[in-house]
Amino acid sequence: MFSLILVLLAIGFMIFIHELGHFLAARMNGVKVEEFGIGYPPRLAGIYRQNGRWKLLQKDEKPAETVYSLNALLFGGFCKMSGEQLTPEMAEKNYKFKKEDFFGVSPLRRLQIIFFGPLFNYLSGLLILAVILFFPVNFHDFEPVIDVRSNFSRQGAEEETVFFNAGFKTGDRIISINNEKISYFNDITEKISSSVLQGTNEMITLAFRRNEKTTYSLIRRRLIADNMNLLTEGLLGIAPLTLPKVAKCLPGYPAEKAGIIPGEIIKSVNGRDVNSVAEVQEQISRLASTAVNLEIINRKGESRKTAVIPRSESGRGIIGIEFDILGSAIKRTEPGKPFPINIKEAFNEGNNFIIMNIKGFGRIFRGEIPFRKSVQGPIGIMGTMYSVAQSGFSSFMRLTAYISLILAFMNLLPIPVVDGSHIIYNIIEIISRRRVPLRVIMGIQTVGVVILLGFFLFVTFNDVSNLFRR
Repeated sequence: MFSLILVLLAIGFMIFIHELGHFLAARMNGVKVEEFGIGYPPRLAGIYRQNGRWKLLQKDEKPAETVYSLNALLFGGFCKMSGEQLTPEMAEKNYKFKKEDFFGVSPLRRLQIIFFGPLFNYLSGLLILAVILFFPVNFHDFEPVIDVRSNFSRQGAEEETVFFNAGFKTGDRIISINNEKISYFNDITEKISSSVLQGTNEMITLAFRRNEKTTYSLIRRRLIADNMNLLTEGLLGIAPLTLPKVAKCLPGYPAEKAGIIPGEIIKSVNGRDVNSVAEVQEQISRLASTAVNLEIINRKGESRKTAVIPRSESGRGIIGIEFDILGSAIKRTEPGKPFPINIKEAFNEGNNFIIMNIKGFGRIFRGEIPFRKSVQGPIGIMGTMYSVAQSGFSSFMRLTAYISLILAFMNLLPIPVVDGSHIIYNIIEIISRRRVPLRVIMGIQTVGVVILLGFFLFVTFNDVSNLFRR
């Protein structure tokens, strides 16, 4: 329940901070704000300031001053500006806007009002990251010993992973990346990502130990830079080397039926020794609906053999085991970054995240990434936030910062209805020194609403479908 409340508060905060940006910019630029609300109607209460005194809003009262309201649906907010909503009457050529109306001020002032919404989302995202970086964080990590997978799936086709292609093997210990020491597994992906996004060298140099010998390998930076959105799909092909120790067997699944119990370790699959969770999962996933022989080491260290037939789910073999991943983990404390270093690192992290997503959008439009697998609607986003909220507050706040940054970017896109389209209208007006016909704006916005509604229905259906596929 607490995680759900946290998710709703975070979403509400992001919407509220966006509307706060519009509100402050409107006040600075002489546009009257009729109502600034916390949450969405129905209204619970409202106040306004008249002649230097605060007054409680009465039922059906419509004061000339700005109403500050508290509304029933608390998670969000809105900023209602005078003359903001266009009507057919306003679209007439001779309609005279008031000086305090949104369309009554200059296009440069309107541009500032519109831009401040996304700007506040961007700044709040960076601020959250800066606060996270300022405080020390305790979390679980792993030794930088890698479990290498040979292939990953790209649009249904199997391709070699980056690390397998570079000659790495399971059990290799990464020592350094571009001469920067690696102490934990998470450092590997972090250093590679920063090298790709910020580096200028064509090759990334990795030092690793194998059989007590130090060896070097090179990875082409472009290979990862052009495929950043596939990092979560297994592009690198590495996981921490974790002992395949059983934590739980899911009821009704093959592992439970075979008598496998928590605390036991899987030693081999079809006679082939396995040294990690990833290796077990990779072997089993290929053997759906096929008899598989397992060698098990019980809690006493004794070996026994059993057979299972993996259940086929989404074309992958599943036997229903949850592994004791944290049993192989080590506790790690990331020291806080002092001011102003935390500001600089938050700026770099936030901008790198936006750049990575821009490249991802490019790949979607080029058809390199399936659109359906790459987008999430409100249900999917809330589901992701809920899962992360259960894993830790720091991780949840970082995700909130990332979503706020993406909201800023998305709102700047020239899509009808969102802020980006209004930015375009006003830039055109500034350059041409002629107002874009309001009837044209109304027409574009109407079409935009229809398109946006269709997109919303699609992503919602996609989110629900994904829930049932799990």
